[in-house]
Amino acid sequence: MSEFNGKGDPEDHCEKYELLMVGMGHNDIILCKMFKTYLKGSASMCYKSRKPRSIESYEQLKRKFLKYYSHLCRKAMDTEVLVHCRQRANEELGNYLARLKEEAGMVTNLDKIKAIGFLTAGLTPTKVKSFAHLFTIFPRNP
Repeated sequence: MSEFNGKGDPEDHCEKYELLMVGMGHNDIILCKMFKTYLKGSASMCYKSRKPRSIESYEQLKRKFLKYYSHLCRKAMDTEVLVHCRQRANEELGNYLARLKEEAGMVTNLDKIKAIGFLTAGLTPTKVKSFAHLFTIFPRNP
């Protein structure tokens, strides 16, 4: 399991941490003590800045951790959020497509027809040579 560095989804981190630790038979005290070993960078410094004995349970630790990093928690998103994803000046088409695909991966119940519309609307017109490969960014339904 990789360490949380203040980037990514803290809820995903806690879920993976709990599965790892509980699967090993660890109790609440061990969950609290071992939590810091799965943090690095700014997240580790934030953890170390807490007052000693200010946490009474893993659930309390988790609540405080998620509250502190709440701005990173993945929220249910609709396809319409992709309207803001536009190709930047001097951005290569492949980089734009990768960025849009990453954002589309966070959308719940992605409407692929709308997504393709947002994809094409976000393109810088002078950089488009062929649209044929654009339709491969969103995989077909099985």
